[in-house]
Amino acid sequence: MKLIHFCVTTFICIVLFACGEDNPSTPIQDSETNSVSSQSIKSSQSIESSSSTIQISPVTSLTDPRDGQTYRVVTIGTQTWMAENLNYRYLQKTATLDSSSFCYNDSTKYCEKFGRLYMWSAAMDSVGEFSTTGKGCGSIMACKPTYPVQGVCPDGWHLPTYDEYQTLDSAVGGKEAKSGLKLMSTTDWEMKNYVATDDYGFSILPAGALYDTSYFGLLTHANFWTSSIHDHGNSWQVYFDRNYSILQATYYKNRMSYSVRCIKNDNRVLSSSSIAESSSSVPILLPCKTAEKDECEYGTLIDERDNKTYKTVKIGTQTWMAENLNFATGASYCNKNVDTNCKKYGRYYTWETVMDGRGTYSNNAIGCKEDSICSPKYPVPGICPDGWHVPTKDEFETLYEITTQLFTSNYALKSSYGWNNDGNGIDAFGFSVLPAGDRYERKYDSEGKDAFLWTATQYENNNNIYAYAILFSQDNSEWAYFTREPKDAAASLRCIKD
Repeated sequence: MKLIHFCVTTFICIVLFACGEDNPSTPIQDSETNSVSSQSIKSSQSIESSSSTIQISPVTSLTDPRDGQTYRVVTIGTQTWMAENLNYRYLQKTATLDSSSFCYNDSTKYCEKFGRLYMWSAAMDSVGEFSTTGKGCGSIMACKPTYPVQGVCPDGWHLPTYDEYQTLDSAVGGKEAKSGLKLMSTTDWEMKNYVATDDYGFSILPAGALYDTSYFGLLTHANFWTSSIHDHGNSWQVYFDRNYSILQATYYKNRMSYSVRCIKNDNRVLSSSSIAESSSSVPILLPCKTAEKDECEYGTLIDERDNKTYKTVKIGTQTWMAENLNFATGASYCNKNVDTNCKKYGRYYTWETVMDGRGTYSNNAIGCKEDSICSPKYPVPGICPDGWHVPTKDEFETLYEITTQLFTSNYALKSSYGWNNDGNGIDAFGFSVLPAGDRYERKYDSEGKDAFLWTATQYENNNNIYAYAILFSQDNSEWAYFTREPKDAAASLRCIKD
């Protein structure tokens, strides 16, 4: 069966650092080492944000038992953060380097003031020196961390997710309230037109960064790693500069070294546990909930024909069923003819049944049968519940365009359990594709290996007539594919809202 790749170019958000008049070698004053901003919060108080009153705790301290270093900490809203950059000397070797954490310009005085710069593999503790939560998350390898990821942080603390930085940003008012200036130190920044106020004692310093062997951005940039994955070659970071905004971007995690701020474990931003079942007790993080646009929304759908309830998810402008349809009608089947498999995977349907080619529920696709090309009226309700329809190839491509802005392989949409050969996904959007397999020529095949979801789009070539389905495989290194399926094959169906 010939497979057709999605022809979608992955979007990778890369922030370009403009140096302007910045001088990375500008000397620092040793007398300012570990200085505390004059605006740091010294007693319990509350501050009005654009959305609510944010409770601020007194600045306290944390002692890292590994090396005895002490860090200021601050609670903002429900989150407790280190108020200084981590300076733990993590010395794990890489393939080409004797260390994976660095002092700016290779000078210890910069570490004392600004903390260390860590490769992503070091920030995640990919060798598992302190925990297994980020083990295997190296420079270019795809990985599935267990959240919260302790990484290089002290016990009881973890490397923040993208979501947790967004929660912090929202708590202090967001971009419109110039949140960056409220979190940035009042000292050291070279900013001509803006004045940092450090309202919360968070005291972000312009520590700069390291690209391969080149240091840059001292006094003008601050970059912090997150534990949230973009794709196998990139991960999310948070970026501050003299334009005062928090920016979300990715960089090659095997070439960049950034600062680390740790967050206390009891402040995790987690997804709803109702989104998907999982064999793991660790909730799934949903990076789409942190995007500036196209945030995910979750709900339920009740099919009035048989009163079955389905989970739903809104990704971008599209609202999808987050489970396969399990409505008994026409030529439909349970895997291996076992009723419990219908409850687990939903039913398999022939394309004619999916389209309602006999006109049982609507007239949109009458005549759409196995042996001919038809001209349905779109959107095609098919056998979907009222107000929903059979997705087209274009609608799946729209879904893929949105999700590949964060991930380049199909594991982001796959369920976190049930797949063979270490093929589980991370279910990053709550779409929860299960490996239901399919049915062809009365044989059930590919359970645990593949998932086929029908589209309403047809294909004809040299009198060969097919319908497109989207295929998710157990191989997480691959993208999802469009396949040209015989119309008498039986596969799964996800409906999309009108």
